Amino acid sequence: MFEPRLTNWGGYPAVPAQVLAPAHAEALALPPPGTPLIARGNGRCYGDASLQRTVVSTLRWNKIFYFDPVLGRCGCEAGVLLADVLAVAVPQGWFLPVAPGTKYITVGGAVAANVHGKNHHHAGAFGQYVDGLDVLTEDGTRQPCSRTVRPDLFRRSIGGMGLTGIIVSVHFRLCRIASAYLHTAHHPAANLAGLLAGLEAQRPEAYAVAWLDALRPGRALGRGIVHTGRFAPVASLPPAGQAAPLRPHPGRQLSLPFYLPRLALNRYTMGLYNALYYRRHQRHSGGLVHYDDFFYPLDKLRHWNRIYGRQGFVQYQLVLPPATAETGLAELLRTIHLSGCGAYLAVLKLLGPADEWAAPISFPMAGVSLALDFHATPAVLALLDRLDALVLRYGGRLYLAKDARMSADFFHRTYPAFPHPAAFQSLQSQRLGG
Repeated sequence: MFEPRLTNWGGYPAVPAQVLAPAHAEALALPPPGTPLIARGNGRCYGDASLQRTVVSTLRWNKIFYFDPVLGRCGCEAGVLLADVLAVAVPQGWFLPVAPGTKYITVGGAVAANVHGKNHHHAGAFGQYVDGLDVLTEDGTRQPCSRTVRPDLFRRSIGGMGLTGIIVSVHFRLCRIASAYLHTAHHPAANLAGLLAGLEAQRPEAYAVAWLDALRPGRALGRGIVHTGRFAPVASLPPAGQAAPLRPHPGRQLSLPFYLPRLALNRYTMGLYNALYYRRHQRHSGGLVHYDDFFYPLDKLRHWNRIYGRQGFVQYQLVLPPATAETGLAELLRTIHLSGCGAYLAVLKLLGPADEWAAPISFPMAGVSLALDFHATPAVLALLDRLDALVLRYGGRLYLAKDARMSADFFHRTYPAFPHPAAFQSLQSQRLGG
């Protein structure tokens, strides 16, 4: 199948591609040597990390082999969505140990990007819960690997961005829950210093994340809301909740059927939205919510990426170490404000230490992560080059699963070299020369 315009979630860049979609891994015939390819799941990374002129889609590899409701262990093909895992696991009292911002990524993609969530400061990244993988290597053979069998292939495939081979199947662990609901709290902060202090104060909570108003200048720079949550015991639920405490995926999903005009999303419309969001959460201290509302609010609107228009958007996600986080983030936000380029979604999270059982290009490290969404315009791309210089100065790095434009020089100054088979290359890895 040939796609004249294949994109990932950000819609930028768009490339023509041949998409191979075999029914199972054994039916895949690797192209001749010299034809680089990359695996692609549901296309929910933002830039070009799973784009190439030849792409192997894993979406037909969608079988769950087993789920153990006693031990909370699952084995599945790489194309299974996290939503599919939740549909099986939640009614039996289990949840994902790490929940990224969408449940519509594949399990294989979660491993390749070593995704993290609102609990990285406690629980680490997804790869820490993976017990074994099957990886299709460049010679066309399927190689089982784990911490004891082919450990180097295993380690390099977790957070290795699909560059070690095609992940075919995954065996991983889940975490026990008593209900599908969380007790949540909202903690407003008037500026960046208060927001970071609020995040730190809430570190003992199981889940913590901060929404940040990136459009506010001056003394309100970085004002926001710290959101926390912890799974609720059954006894704390109202009677209706106690009758069905483990209910997955409630409610209907709306859809955005078309791309909005780019002018619909601007500093004025988002400034009004941010003001209303801040005031709303100033007035409401929190409550009991279903996990869908806490972990996956954007999933309730299918194709929400179309809000940014047909030209697409870029997400810029960085992490700075604890010692430089406040100073560095303040300078980043001031630089963005002075540029006139609006950052329309901004999220802060605490990250814990890097996982020793992950590839050296795996993103998480101890510090504070900031994710920002921008329209994909020449002015924004020029701004991001300036932000790169600040990230470098303050000892940080960028998340490859969100990147669409960083330079090879910046990459090699923030990550170690990552040699990998020539057969597996994304447009991103070719751009970065690594």
